[in-house]
Amino acid sequence: MIVKELDLKKKVIRVIPESLDDLYRLSFLVEAGDKIYSWTLRSFKIDNGIRSIRGEKIRVYIGLQVKALEFQEFSDRLRIRGIVVEAPEWLHIQGSHHTLVVEPGMELKIIKEQIYSFQLKLLSKTKESGVVLFSVGEDEAAIAEIREQGLRILYTLPADLEDSERSLQKKYEEYLRKVCGEFHAHVSRFPNIIALVIAASPLVYRWLKDFFETQGKIKNVIKGKHVFWIEVSEGGVAGIYELLRSGEIRKLFSRIMAMHHEELLDEIFKALASEERKIAIGVEEVKKATILGAAERILILDSFLRENLSNVEIREIVEHADKTRCEIVIVPFKSEAGLKLKHLGNVVAMLRYPINLSY
Repeated sequence: MIVKELDLKKKVIRVIPESLDDLYRLSFLVEAGDKIYSWTLRSFKIDNGIRSIRGEKIRVYIGLQVKALEFQEFSDRLRIRGIVVEAPEWLHIQGSHHTLVVEPGMELKIIKEQIYSFQLKLLSKTKESGVVLFSVGEDEAAIAEIREQGLRILYTLPADLEDSERSLQKKYEEYLRKVCGEFHAHVSRFPNIIALVIAASPLVYRWLKDFFETQGKIKNVIKGKHVFWIEVSEGGVAGIYELLRSGEIRKLFSRIMAMHHEELLDEIFKALASEERKIAIGVEEVKKATILGAAERILILDSFLRENLSNVEIREIVEHADKTRCEIVIVPFKSEAGLKLKHLGNVVAMLRYPINLSY
């Protein structure tokens, strides 16, 4: 998602979604009551002296007061329905209904009544995704950060194998030792990493894996993280782009996020099984917990949030979560974690301390 403007004082956001992921996130950013401006196709009427007939569709810039939206997951588009509040006068369409069909590449200007922290997080280009990619080949190694928006190369290290007196294995052992040192240094700077994707070319794949299994400091830095090993034809930056072209990064990212949501749900069920009451279940309990400042993390179903963001109780939850620095995690309905969350009433909260929710 390209964020061209973010004015928190005027509550104006100007963005260009670039992918289906961006449209998905945009569906939580736009809500009923917002004003949204963009180019769209609109039929204009022609008066032939007897009656008005519908003319051809033309491209015009209009503003809508949002009434409802629909995210069409498998058609790469977001439909935003509303009332036209701004349009060229000669069209005579102010006050009429219009549906804005948002696709990747369209620029949108959104004017909101309020911007919540979880919405800023969806927009943020600086937040760590929690996934780091390490690609190693015979000639080069590279470290990158994977984001929903794309990928950022953090570091590259060329292999220096000119010394002919050493055996090939000795050269690569020294090269891999240096590469692993850089890997350890970079990963240590990312405290919120969920997973590591390690890609290597056939020649160095086994040697690299042996290094990871025998080096104590490497084992410590990857402890508790999901590690995925992938063989690529060429390592380094070329290996990273090879993975991008093959679609493996997107598949892994989806799988990793699904695993992360599963782990968060597992924490909820473990807390439910314990004696301490550190869980709030359902809208009413979660609202009470957030008002009291006891909620630490809220898990909410994506379809439920999208359909109810204008609901008074959901707004109360989101507003108090903002004030008390409570994290909001959006869980996709079409996932194992989402189905479990659905059975728990669509929304649950992990609490900072036990409270009485029965009053």
